[in-house]
Amino acid sequence: MHEKCSSMSIKELVRATTTDQSHYEPEFLQIAKAELDRQWAKVAEFRNSVRVRLNNQHEEVLTLEEGLSKLREKIGLWDAWIFTNCIDDVLILQQELTAWSGRFIQENQYQSSFWADSIEDLHQILSLFLALDDWHSLVRDDFTLHDWSILAESDSADYARAVIERLARENVRSTVKTRIMGNLFRDEAETSGGISYIVLAPSTAAEISQAILEEIQEMIENLHEQAAQYSARGDTPSELEIYERILKLVPDDQIALFNKGAILYEMEQYEDAAECFIKQSTGAGHETGDVEEYLQEILHKLPDHKPILHTMATLAQLRGETEQAKGYLEQILAVDATDPVAHVNLGHLYFADSSDDRRALQHFDEYLKLNPQADDRSTIEEIIRTLR
Repeated sequence: MHEKCSSMSIKELVRATTTDQSHYEPEFLQIAKAELDRQWAKVAEFRNSVRVRLNNQHEEVLTLEEGLSKLREKIGLWDAWIFTNCIDDVLILQQELTAWSGRFIQENQYQSSFWADSIEDLHQILSLFLALDDWHSLVRDDFTLHDWSILAESDSADYARAVIERLARENVRSTVKTRIMGNLFRDEAETSGGISYIVLAPSTAAEISQAILEEIQEMIENLHEQAAQYSARGDTPSELEIYERILKLVPDDQIALFNKGAILYEMEQYEDAAECFIKQSTGAGHETGDVEEYLQEILHKLPDHKPILHTMATLAQLRGETEQAKGYLEQILAVDATDPVAHVNLGHLYFADSSDDRRALQHFDEYLKLNPQADDRSTIEEIIRTLR
């Protein structure tokens, strides 16, 4: 046992004599504690350390006192403090609508969650967690997200909040998983990639949850009806205001995007109109003819508008109009010769139709020069080897 203890790191010894002590025989624990006593100075410094970050910001290494003080800083709704103690256990404390939620991660695996109604309660729990003491004993309202379901997924914070508020009125607790925190919760529930806000609620509240989603959908439909009424009366400012409200709830609402874009175009707010039409063109399951006409008209007025040129190139490529797509991409490079996306897309187009391997090679080379850390670097380098 002496030999085993001497071969263990300080972190392993500390874990063995604190959170994991039930896994070891008393004789071993006695020897391990003696070994820690022998290295008391290093152990004291080791245990007085915590890693802290807010959401996905830069991680700080702090003393326990400094780490605890972070809880007093004001943060936004669904922001989360991530505390990693000296033995690499993680406690994620997220600001909810009316309380705080905590998530416990051990060895990169989600373990459990809990609610805390006040910052004082949270402070006590965190203090014990960082000190490697029995923080679980202070938790009065724990649960596991394995028993919860995804209720709604949206890119809109307003939509997520509308769902959460209605659930709260029905005395149903719920939480939101944000995109920036998603990598920490891989084992909690299957989630869609790229979604900014995922509302989770107990599976037992499925019936109430469904009724709430239907209520919100009816609200959105009523807003569309109001917009149509304002349009019929020629009240453009009120109509535009309604579309703004709809898009706060459903950022990719196709009707609202198109009509808002058309109104802004008539108001000669071409940049804002283009933003609406570009966003609409990326939506699924709709024709883009009218949108392209508007974008083409705006392009006549703003001939160097790169986002429009990129969008038109993409739409042309989707229709199989390769030469037209090349034309738009060449226009982009005439405006900005350092645009890496235009270079790589031109490279792919020339490579795909084998019309000009030399130009394909030039564009791929330039792309890698402009974007040396590109995610698709290995793929592009393989194409370049083929071309050479």
